[in-house]
Amino acid sequence: MGFKTGLVIGLGVGYVLGTKAGKERYEQMLAATQRLMSSEAGQQVKAAATKVVEQVTKEEHAPAAVHHEGGNGKL
Repeated sequence: MGFKTGLVIGLGVGYVLGTKAGKERYEQMLAATQRLMSSEAGQQVKAAATKVVEQVTKEEHAPAAVHHEGGNGKL
């Protein structure tokens, strides 16, 4: 077996094992996030974040932020 063949086989095996482990870890993180967001603490965090986003995106605040950054209309 040549170097190139061994390299290709090694990369293929690494890719397959990595994607399997990655998917399992992703599913673990997704389940943990769903448990957190369904808890009371998660609901409080979501409500607080929503308030912050609403306050920041109010029309009266956006023009002032653009003006403060130089007023050239670019963000």
